Amino acid sequence: MRHWIVPLTLALAMAIAWPAVDASAREGAAKQISVIFRYDDYSTRSNTEAEQAVIGIFRKHGLPITFGVIPFPSAGRFVDPNPQQLLTLTEEKTRLLVEAMQAGIVEVALHGYSHQSVSGKYDEGLSEFAGADFDTQLSKLKEGKSFLEGIIGRDVDIFIPPYETYDANTLRALEQAGFRCLAAGRYGLETESPGLKLIPSTCLMPWLEATIEAAEQSSEREPLIVVLLHDTDFVEVDARRGWISLPQFDAMMGRLAARDDVSVINHSQAMELIGDRGGDRFAAYKRFNEAFSLLPDFIRPLETGVYLSAEKSDSLVATGWVFTSAYFALLVLVVAAVAFLIGKLVFRRRLWAAVMFYGALLASAAGIAVVLRFFMRNYKGPSAIAILAAGCLGAWLAYRSFKKKSAAESEA
Repeated sequence: MRHWIVPLTLALAMAIAWPAVDASAREGAAKQISVIFRYDDYSTRSNTEAEQAVIGIFRKHGLPITFGVIPFPSAGRFVDPNPQQLLTLTEEKTRLLVEAMQAGIVEVALHGYSHQSVSGKYDEGLSEFAGADFDTQLSKLKEGKSFLEGIIGRDVDIFIPPYETYDANTLRALEQAGFRCLAAGRYGLETESPGLKLIPSTCLMPWLEATIEAAEQSSEREPLIVVLLHDTDFVEVDARRGWISLPQFDAMMGRLAARDDVSVINHSQAMELIGDRGGDRFAAYKRFNEAFSLLPDFIRPLETGVYLSAEKSDSLVATGWVFTSAYFALLVLVVAAVAFLIGKLVFRRRLWAAVMFYGALLASAAGIAVVLRFFMRNYKGPSAIAILAAGCLGAWLAYRSFKKKSAAESEA
């Protein structure tokens, strides 16, 4: 019977959790799915040719896009907190931006001030704004906003914080500086102010078409997907990190434009056309994503890429924790079983068995300490800790079994 523990555990958890996820598919009906494309890091430093191509693609298909513009990017590495020279938009960049905006293709958002992080430590979280004092943040917001409004001749009331990170001072400064929309990530602070709408990024380009299908099957009445783009997503710009070519992207946009059930909008249109963009909806969506955040991407349901209503998000939180518990239970059982079997094979002599066992414990403890220090910013850290701890458990069970066997043989 013991051989059936692992599959039975997983099957039971899936049986409990899956109906809650799949219920949306059974309730699904025809609806209009809204998609926002958010292109970050437009600046003097970004790839102009790629941006010309992206603008041309959206113009060709009659679709809008939001550009997050860095007014004064640092000349060096964004993650270096040391004083750096700041750059401004070139005439070519300014002309391209203004022409695209006047054509109704591009909506301009402020994407930080210089994008330079106040901390250079990845484990502490990169941010240009979080951690800075209120006056500094307010000054950056006002100066960046004034600069962009001066070159495009229109109000700029959408803010995209670099690294999608901000703090309570940022929320206060945004209201005082006259911003209406905070476009960050899914795990930030919520606000109770009705004057500041939160529209988080929800999806990366590789998952877009599958996420649209998930939204179509969902019972969500107002599904919204916010796609995050950078110039490095295109293989023409970065052959190593890019995942799609510009012609492929053009074809994808053509498919979206041809769909009757998908509307591509920008942030301003989302604020006007779709209600419930305040703190309650964002807080519920964050809880929903947190419930699934410890799972690998390939296990996470695609609905996490849809900005759901507060009611829909809250209805899936329990499901997320059930799935997460099942994943870690299965992971621990499998790894512990493998470690136990390996221990049974290698623990042959008392001295060497002790050396190997305690050596494995020390190595695992060191590994856990490193993971806790540097790798806890996504699901990989908790999974690594579970694997190391389960390995120790399996090794301990094998070592205990070996000691009992050795003691019995000695008595005999």
